[in-house]
Amino acid sequence: MQPNQNQRGLSKRPDAQAIAPTGRQHSSMDILREKFDRARSAIAEVAPKHVSPDRVLRLALAAAGRDQKLLDCTPASILMSTIQAAALGLEPSTALQQAYLVPYKINKKIGNKWEKIAEAQLIIGYRGYILLATQSDMSAIDAENVYAEDEFECEKGLNPKLRHVESDKADRGAMRGSYTVWQLNTGSKGFRYWNVSKLNAHRDKYARRDYESNEITGTWKDHYPGMCLKTVIRDASRFWPMSSEKIRNAIAVDDREAVGPDFTLIHGASERGTANVLEALGEGDYRPEPMPEAEAAPAPVPATPTETPAK
Repeated sequence: MQPNQNQRGLSKRPDAQAIAPTGRQHSSMDILREKFDRARSAIAEVAPKHVSPDRVLRLALAAAGRDQKLLDCTPASILMSTIQAAALGLEPSTALQQAYLVPYKINKKIGNKWEKIAEAQLIIGYRGYILLATQSDMSAIDAENVYAEDEFECEKGLNPKLRHVESDKADRGAMRGSYTVWQLNTGSKGFRYWNVSKLNAHRDKYARRDYESNEITGTWKDHYPGMCLKTVIRDASRFWPMSSEKIRNAIAVDDREAVGPDFTLIHGASERGTANVLEALGEGDYRPEPMPEAEAAPAPVPATPTETPAK
């Protein structure tokens, strides 16, 4: 028997119960939304003037709605990561790839017991670093990955040279390395290049791993090309003037991955703004634990032959 007009296609549609949020999702989103509402004015105090607290909060809520693992993280850690993104002027978890809200399972001591809990962490993307660099002492900056089919030359010494011509083939082959080039407002130029072996050694040393399988997780697994670009930009920042507070703050926030997410860090915020944020988080949600100054930013190093003074 042919289905009537009102019945046609219904078998292919999910019923209302299937698409409605589960009680767990609904409860978690309500708790997170409530915390965000309490923190709205506090975020406005720590964020740059051009950043809309409402937009940043909407983006973070949308990210949590798309990713159940992120939604399962403690609301305080999601909010803190969102606040850090806002304070840096970066949009979290969007197609712009400026920064990501990433869920991690960590071992945390609660009372006398060690428990495995989920916490969110802000990971800054390479485009976020490029944006912050262009807002400081940089007149131009770019970063690219190099593939086997590309034409590529890299020479160091008294007459440094970097030449890259991308292949027009659909398949450019395996990745060979990554580089970044820059020009300061003073006119001086430079570049940094890492081959794929060096990039992978860095990844294997610093990337997050699953506690049980020991497999690499997080952004190094999901965004490998972008993390390679970010790595060479981070390395290049050692040769830049450290007058940019935003770059220093971004590096300090990013270095949480090496220290662990169990501390509060709001760079560039006033004492009052930080206090209001901590109040919005709720007593007992997050314990302030400042990062040592030595880990806040890499120290600048003397210029190398890969930097060409302006003529």
